[in-house]
Amino acid sequence: MNAAERQRLLSSALRSSSITSKLEVRFSQELGLLGVKNVESEYRFHPTRKWRFDFACPDVMLAAEINGGIFKKGRHSRGAGQTADYEKINAAIELGWRVFQFGPTQIRSGQAALQFERTLRQLRRLRRDAACDSLPAVSESA
Repeated sequence: MNAAERQRLLSSALRSSSITSKLEVRFSQELGLLGVKNVESEYRFHPTRKWRFDFACPDVMLAAEINGGIFKKGRHSRGAGQTADYEKINAAIELGWRVFQFGPTQIRSGQAALQFERTLRQLRRLRRDAACDSLPAVSESA
């Protein structure tokens, strides 16, 4: 797929998406172009709080938070917003999650999706290998 086709696909997705921000739509579409499957958006991860990850793969406890507005004094760049973000991310880590935080530059360059996809592939491979290691050995009959 050439750059123009890729841009048309992304632009079309931006117009028709129910995901909350253009950056989230772009990240989602980039993951789709990379063939990433089973990623949930707005995933509620905490047992008692209403916190959600922008994107999550619960099978391997990998998540991505998309932080827009960081250069415009948006929520993620003000003191109260950052403090709330720290609380949420720290609670997630305490529960065993791996959490990426991406800004506009990483999303627009495609680097965020590539990094997320590489890590997801590695974690799923490790999980699959661990499952195979726990299978009983097959004995050969004489």
